[in-house]
Amino acid sequence: MPFIDKTKIGLEGHSFGGYETNYLVTGSGMFAAACAGAGVSNFITHYGSIMRDGNSRQSTYEKGQLRLDGSLWQAPEEYIKNSPVFKVNNITTPILLMNNKGDGSVPFDQGVEMLTALRRSGKKAWMLQYDGEDHSLGDEKAAMDFTIRLTQFFDHYLKDARAPEWMQDGINN
Repeated sequence: MPFIDKTKIGLEGHSFGGYETNYLVTGSGMFAAACAGAGVSNFITHYGSIMRDGNSRQSTYEKGQLRLDGSLWQAPEEYIKNSPVFKVNNITTPILLMNNKGDGSVPFDQGVEMLTALRRSGKKAWMLQYDGEDHSLGDEKAAMDFTIRLTQFFDHYLKDARAPEWMQDGINN
């Protein structure tokens, strides 16, 4: 479409879409900015973690949503190949992550692993974390804050707006 500026395309996903966002930016430079909410970044550490109900996540990888070619020990290359954290060196897209400490589906550590890998690799990356929130934002104040920051992030990269203070100096609260 002639009215679309292909240099100003954004990408946003949450949960499995957050994983897909993390993964897509490792292999494509077509996005000017991306936001991954509650996205898995490392299949190996997520595979070995426990869900809130005490059950292992292993069946999700072997037979559930991800349907890889077996266990981590049977197909380690599949777990590495599908883990965005192992490909952060390929990322050129500025990315905003949102992972919460209270998330019972995607452990907070998944976001921390991605953020620290991105920052260690010199990438443009930020992470938001909302106290008392789970996989999704249920608190109206948190949801509004996220909406404002997400809009500011995309406005900066997609509409050339000035970077908000939190992107330049961080958040101290």
